[in-house]
Amino acid sequence: MTASAPSSSAAHPQQPVGRLKTAFLLLRDLSPILAGPLLFAGGAFHLLSAALPQLTDRLKALSNWLPLGVIEFSHLAGSVVGTLMMLVAFGVVRRLQGARIMGIVLCTAATLFTWLHGASYLEAAYMAGLVVLLAITGSAYWRQSRFSDMTPGPLGLLLLIVVVAVVGWAGLFYYQSVPYSDELWWRFVLDGDVSRYLRGAAAVLATCALVLVWILFQPKRPVHFDLPQRTELAGWMNDVQEARPVSRFALTGDKFEFSNDDGSARLFFGIRGDSWISMGGPVGDPDKFSDLVWRFRVEADRHNAWAALYSIEENELAPVLDCGLTVRKIGESAILPLTDFSLQGGSKSALRQIMRKGEREGLTLEMVEPGQRLLPDLETELKAVSDAWLKAHGGHEKSFSLGQFDPEFLSHCQLAIIRQGEKAVAFVSLLVDPKEKRWRGDLMRYDQAPPQTMEWSFLQIALWGQQHGWSELDLGMAPLSGLSSRRFSPLISRLGVLAFDHGEAFYGFEGLRQFKSKFRPVWRPLYLASPAGPRALLALLVVALLTSGGWRNLLGGGRR
Repeated sequence: MTASAPSSSAAHPQQPVGRLKTAFLLLRDLSPILAGPLLFAGGAFHLLSAALPQLTDRLKALSNWLPLGVIEFSHLAGSVVGTLMMLVAFGVVRRLQGARIMGIVLCTAATLFTWLHGASYLEAAYMAGLVVLLAITGSAYWRQSRFSDMTPGPLGLLLLIVVVAVVGWAGLFYYQSVPYSDELWWRFVLDGDVSRYLRGAAAVLATCALVLVWILFQPKRPVHFDLPQRTELAGWMNDVQEARPVSRFALTGDKFEFSNDDGSARLFFGIRGDSWISMGGPVGDPDKFSDLVWRFRVEADRHNAWAALYSIEENELAPVLDCGLTVRKIGESAILPLTDFSLQGGSKSALRQIMRKGEREGLTLEMVEPGQRLLPDLETELKAVSDAWLKAHGGHEKSFSLGQFDPEFLSHCQLAIIRQGEKAVAFVSLLVDPKEKRWRGDLMRYDQAPPQTMEWSFLQIALWGQQHGWSELDLGMAPLSGLSSRRFSPLISRLGVLAFDHGEAFYGFEGLRQFKSKFRPVWRPLYLASPAGPRALLALLVVALLTSGGWRNLLGGGRR
């Protein structure tokens, strides 16, 4: 006895439902790139409809049961709504939650006003369709936002200006045969199309001006992240598996902390505008790095911002490549391996001369271990050196990618103090990785010190570190060093080479590399991970602004 085969409809009872679900998911994913242009076009058409003569027969029918004041108000309000629709359209394309809600409100109002001032029913149906599209695809809009976040870019602003200008010109062209008089502004009659056009045009221009002023002067929304407690963070870094010395810049007190759920992996980043820039790569458990970078980028995106990671090494590239960021080389770090460091050999004769000269000048090295608060007398002594150095160089304290003279921050560094006799004439702060026994030089400041004191200092630090089991000394980054300008090199690399070769008047790129080259270091490449396109260059600009403290210091500040 054989069983009959089930019918195809019985075998796949969910097939129509599955297709409907697939179609809905596709519509949801496409909603922002569909609804944004449709909303902009609807706003533009709404303005044009309000500028040109209305359908007289429909207005007469409406006037039988609607007061003239309602019709006039609907026309005026519709002009304002159309303008706001075009502005909000840019936020819809960016998947902003607030833009979607405002789009629904504006389209609902436009549907009502379109009908109340006698425009085409097709226009009202178009607006109603947009309301439905935005209402059913809410999950496609995940970015938190305010109205000021909907600001169009330069091209979008130009498009908005062109549309408003064209609509205004269309009205002027159509009504050019009507003699102008001041009385037209206050004429309220059913066939007063010219008067309605003038009042609508004034409302549109006033709306554009008010929105622009509001956006320009709207304060930035605070981002709710924690500034870490520096003492607790320093202890955590001492214990974790991966914490490059550069991670200690988190202790400057100017960076937010982003961590996974159990706090075993963390990123430390600064915010400027819509940019979230991490100083260095993740810190902590390497198994959690990929997920952490993913979540960091998603969280930035949710806040209508973009994320980048600055000054990361080759062994930190995998997590950022996994989450779709583009990697560009931005310079090199000068590394002195200390296990086999030596001043012997013909190539080191200049270094030996520096050592002998320092001895003749009576220079001595004093090392202060990290984790100790500076004694008041020593703090006063070093601050005098720091203040004199800043004054002599016409500079100011930096932040983000550099340390500053802050006693709390310096207490988490190892300090190398250079004395001439009893007097401190220079000091170097060293960021530490105590587990791997690695250092990174940060502050280098001196006052009334003999020539080549800083070269002598680093040589003495290297020898001291070798004797005490330290593995390497990072002399710091040479920005834009080692970039390529070959035919297929990225644009950022070619621009970097140009700046390195010809930008000495603005920043000592080549001089900085020459100083570090004296020590015969190993050059280790450093990278920037950022979204593709021009944001790589923008990320470097943001880092410069975060480090300098703003445009004024960047353009007019002194050297470091």
